[in-house]
This record gives sequence, structure tokens and C-alpha cells, in this order.
Amino acid sequence: MRVCSRCKQSKEESEFSTRPDTGKLQGRCKSCITEQSHDKYLKNRETYLTKAQRHYEQNRDAKLVYAKEWHYRNLDKVAVYSVRTARRLREDVFGAYGGKCICPPCGEDNLFFLTIDHINGGGNKHRKEVLGSHLMAGANFYRWLRQQGFPSGFQILCFQCNMGRHRNGGVCPHLIPPVRLTPREGK
Repeated sequence: MRVCSRCKQSKEESEFSTRPDTGKLQGRCKSCITEQSHDKYLKNRETYLTKAQRHYEQNRDAKLVYAKEWHYRNLDKVAVYSVRTARRLREDVFGAYGGKCICPPCGEDNLFFLTIDHINGGGNKHRKEVLGSHLMAGANFYRWLRQQGFPSGFQILCFQCNMGRHRNGGVCPHLIPPVRLTPREGK
């Protein structure tokens, strides 16, 4: 057991860091050091940010090389991170727009079947304007929606309702009598 010189609490030795220069335990516990460092950062936030920005600018090329090397050494971590980030982004966007298909008879809420629809059409043209290509769908478009604060003009449809509206002049097939194929004579 050891007493922290800052909070005066008796704590296990594992609660104290080792000094790199002497190898002995520090006088303050880890939580006090963290708290003190955080307070110092908050008081001098602008100074720290300016210093960090200047350091980045001075070492930009080296940092980019290091980041690229790290990326290729850790492809498994990058893949896991990318999947997790894309899933969270998708959940955020679909949650912001109601979480289910707006078509009343459908009401599909399985995230795998849902898509974002431009209410007034023109999705390809809009994505080309804001993202540079109509092909920039998925995570790129979801990121744009979040950055814009989830603007109006978009709704959630399931893929069936979305394609059905496209093929049926803007009317969801769930809202009209079904069109059934009839067998041909002689077959």
C-alpha cells in the first residue's frame, strides 16, 4: 500500500506509475495524474491545439508515411474498424430518419433491407452535385447526411418499396392491387 501525495488516499502500488528516469514509483496515483493533466489541458486548450497543429505541419510527410506503413501492417485491425465504423454510421443515419420503411403496409425495420430515398427523386443528380459522382452512395452519402445534420428531403424505404416506386411512377406497389402474372396458353 502507498499514500498518494495529492489525494492522500491509501492505494495499491499498481495504482501508481513507475518513473522512467529512476524506476521508482511516482508520488501521485495514476488517477490524480490523469485528472491534473486534464485540468491543465482544459486551461491551456488553445495553446495545446496550436502546438499540435504546428507539430503536425512540421512533420506531415513523416506522419503520412508512418500512417501508411501502420495501415498495411495492421490490415486486420483496419478491416474490423472500418466495418464497425460503417455499421455505426448506418445506424445513426437510419435512426435519425425513423428507423423503418415509411410505407404503411410495409413498415420494414430490418436494417439490411433499408435504403435512403430522395423524397422528390433526383438521387443520382444530387449525389453527383454533393459528392462528385452519382456512384458515391452508401457510407459516403451517409457521412454527408450526418455532416449536414440529417436534412429534410430524405426518407427511409425498403429496397422493395424503393424499386417498386421507381417502376410504378412513384407509387409504392403495396398501395395498389397486386399485378399477377397469368400462365400463357400452350406452355
